[in-house]
Amino acid sequence: MTVPIRLDRYRTPCGHWSDAADRHCGRTPTRHYPVGHRCQAHTPSALAGEPEPGTRPARPRAGPTPGE
Repeated sequence: MTVPIRLDRYRTPCGHWSDAADRHCGRTPTRHYPVGHRCQAHTPSALAGEPEPGTRPARPRAGPTPGE
């Protein structure tokens, strides 16, 4: 059984609530997180001031590299 890809999930508006503006962000495109749909500016990592997972520079390997 194949599950169709729903492209409209990226069009769901950002659900981050801004107390200062007294409204939801509402930007698109979004990705779904456990806290709801979030735009790039309001991902859990962005709100924590951290880089997104997988965007950190690679750490140097300890020891010799393969082939040396």
